[in-house]
Amino acid sequence: MNIVLLSGGSGKRLWPLSNDIRSKQFIKIFKCPDGSYESMVQRVYRQIKQVDKGATVTIATSKTQVSAIHNQLGEEVGISVEPCRRDTCHCAGNGLSGRCAGRGPGEAGGGLPGGPLCGG
Repeated sequence: MNIVLLSGGSGKRLWPLSNDIRSKQFIKIFKCPDGSYESMVQRVYRQIKQVDKGATVTIATSKTQVSAIHNQLGEEVGISVEPCRRDTCHCAGNGLSGRCAGRGPGEAGGGLPGGPLCGG
């Protein structure tokens, strides 16, 4: 399965916790069973990998967030950098066209928000 996580937002929905420098999807607010905390993007990525260990996950993002993504998800995660900051539709189209175009017959692909406020 090819999954594109959209993670290029400006981070104003959880203000004052998040802002242009610290986007909401990277703030570690979810408590894990072991007592540690994880961010929204870490949780969504982990949940995808729990369902499909072989899933190809690509993060569609802006240049300014590449370092934070590698910091939280590792260097091996795929990244599709937006040429310029636009909106969700452009971000999704850019990420999906690059990653899902080459999928095999019958292989699923899709885009998901990388910073949803979701449960467990």
